[in-house]
Amino acid sequence: MAQRLSTPALLFITAWAQMFLYGCNVILFGVGMLFLLKRRGKMGTNFHLITTSLLVALITIAAVVTTVITMTQMMPLTIPIDEITGSGFTVRVDLASCALINLVMLQLAHMNAYVILLYRCYHIWNRSIKILSFPLVVIIAESIFYWGFELPLYVKLPYVAGIDPRAYAGVLEKARRIDMATVTLSIVADSSLTLLIAGRIWWVKRELQRSRLGQEDVGQRQYDRIIAMILESGIINPIGLLTLLGFTATQNGQATVILASFLPQMFALAPLLITVRVGLGLTVEEDQVRAAQTSHIAFTSSQEP
Repeated sequence: MAQRLSTPALLFITAWAQMFLYGCNVILFGVGMLFLLKRRGKMGTNFHLITTSLLVALITIAAVVTTVITMTQMMPLTIPIDEITGSGFTVRVDLASCALINLVMLQLAHMNAYVILLYRCYHIWNRSIKILSFPLVVIIAESIFYWGFELPLYVKLPYVAGIDPRAYAGVLEKARRIDMATVTLSIVADSSLTLLIAGRIWWVKRELQRSRLGQEDVGQRQYDRIIAMILESGIINPIGLLTLLGFTATQNGQATVILASFLPQMFALAPLLITVRVGLGLTVEEDQVRAAQTSHIAFTSSQEP
């Protein structure tokens, strides 16, 4: 059996893990905004400016609330109680309400991330709604599970701090089935959108290469780099959610607390990386897709007897 962390160590790791990721997200946001503002007037720029700003606002609220929860739980462990009461300065924090705010911010951040991924997928597939049917159905199902079942369940359950391993394991047991269903749907949605975007770019590269009789140039090698970047950033959420799924299934309370604390920050990473790539021009736009389709039609016609 793995050795349990002490309560101060658990709180320390929880606080600093999510703040570290939040710092990375803020840097990505700043870089993305800098480059996006330089390409004003181009398609999609305003969309990314608005959605990315909203996303960072949501994860900022989540980071602040998580820090408040952590500090509230840590203070009695690090400062003698007589010093806290003797100073005459006491602050009452409703931890249950803070936890509820975090749950709401978590899903709102995830939905915002979905919107950004859906937007990229929609445009790269020539504005085809049909291609988005499967991920949209999965996202709607995941939202119904979260807002209709998971969140109301956590509202009904009495608040239990993650520093109480036995009590928290009991909460995980009661919510395990719904948690696992929601996480599984999230994994499917994130993975399908990532594969659709990467697969489309691969198709564009293949068609352009066929139209040039197999000759590979610098531009086509750039497509390989774009695909690699999309897959690398796109697997962040599925890997994190798979890990959370494993911890939830095994009722590993401490690991679940640490991972859950930075889920909002993790959900923001891929969309922010997309924003940076869009700002740098390291993406595939609609005109490139249309060029590939034209090449495909011309190549097919040339092969006909």
